[in-house]
Amino acid sequence: MAVQDDWISVEDAAVAAGCSPQYIRRLLDRHLDETTKRTVGCVLDGWKVNGKAWTESVLVPWQGPVTPWGVTRFEALTPAHFERLLELQPELILFGSGPQLRFAHPSLYRAVLQARIGIDTMDLGAACRTFTVLTSEHRQATAALLLN
Repeated sequence: MAVQDDWISVEDAAVAAGCSPQYIRRLLDRHLDETTKRTVGCVLDGWKVNGKAWTESVLVPWQGPVTPWGVTRFEALTPAHFERLLELQPELILFGSGPQLRFAHPSLYRAVLQARIGIDTMDLGAACRTFTVLTSEHRQATAALLLN
């Protein structure tokens, strides 16, 4: 059995467990899905991302750390807020515009469009639900969630 630094090959694990390598791979895939899954929920006066509470506007990428977005209200949005999203290299941005659906002027997210990244505007609840579904499908989505 080839063991190196507590790692074992899939084939050796299958032999040890008395099952097929395909079965071991399915188990590993399911485990990775559970450990990399992100869930975002809206709660009174904030968010919960994978169970951690936030009370400010946040950027939630499909991978990597959740970070404060640095914008406190819809009217304060600038192009720089949307340009910051480009650093995360998502294939799609979900802009949660607050408790009510509000559309930002396209000039604010022009850089996103020029980078050929999709952007979808929705209210907070819809953005949270959609993000959770898309990331469960392994999509490279980022949620930009505006608290106010």
